[in-house]
Amino acid sequence: MADKLVSDITREFLVCQICLDDYRQPKVLPCLHTFCRRCLERMVGNKTKICCPTCRQISTYQYENGIAGLKDNFFVGKLHDMVRNATHREEAPERRSASRAVCRSCGDMSSTTRYRDNCDDFLCQNCVGSDLRTRASPRRKMFSSTPTESKAEGTQETERTSHSLHADPDVLYCKSCHDFICRKGSLSKHRARLHSQVRETAERETSEVRALLVETEKVAALHEKRLQELNTRREVWQQQCEENIAKIEEQARRAIQTIQMERDERIKQLKRVETTKNRQLLENITAVAVSAARVRGSCTYAREVIEKGTPEEVLAVAQEVKERLKQCSKLRAPSFS
Repeated sequence: MADKLVSDITREFLVCQICLDDYRQPKVLPCLHTFCRRCLERMVGNKTKICCPTCRQISTYQYENGIAGLKDNFFVGKLHDMVRNATHREEAPERRSASRAVCRSCGDMSSTTRYRDNCDDFLCQNCVGSDLRTRASPRRKMFSSTPTESKAEGTQETERTSHSLHADPDVLYCKSCHDFICRKGSLSKHRARLHSQVRETAERETSEVRALLVETEKVAALHEKRLQELNTRREVWQQQCEENIAKIEEQARRAIQTIQMERDERIKQLKRVETTKNRQLLENITAVAVSAARVRGSCTYAREVIEKGTPEEVLAVAQEVKERLKQCSKLRAPSFS
């Protein structure tokens, strides 16, 4: 129960959601979410804004030291140290009891007792050699039950690696943590979890994978069909666009041709009207010019008679001058439409 509680605390509070590993130099963002310093530095780079991977809140920070200037999460660091110390205290009695285990072969109890692959198959120093000759395979490794001796030989490995090397029916599979466990040595750590034979679990998982594979292949086929339909629709649409563009260009060409023809016709009509109008205007100009010259001549003659003529000369031409002036005064300048 304590192991499960420690595991839950570690998973929920002591694991960085970026690297999925234990916190290293935990830093707190303005949104109060915590991540490793190096994870944040790799994610941010040279930018001055950071987007929280958990809540997606964008925060702006202005520190000379960059991410290093963010506040440290001392609570997470202290909790991590407490969990680690508690784990070491729980493991210490197990190591001391293992150092006085009974040899499986001869029944002797010795501080030099050794065991294989984290199992309870303890062997004393005298029985190790015979076990290597009779039972040990190249895939098995020998570990010292004494913590100092084991550390000196550098033979500490993860539970996953050691149990995966078993080739006997003592190896089980834990469905809860998805790992191989040993029936003899590590089963106590998985009491509250579900166990099954490796082959049985593998067959069941294979069946489930095959069922999922069939469904996924159907989905993939539907996606491929949909992709083909979209590509066909795209080609049809492109062809329709090209045809419509050609129609628009043809309509524009015809419209331009019609406009040009109408322009030429109107210009011809305007030129014909201009020619006729010019001829009429020239005739009117000539008529007005003749009439104006006649009136102006009569006025000039009358003015010279009255200004320069003698009384006898005025009386001699007075009737003629008056007649001419009467006729000119009745003349009207021609009007034109």
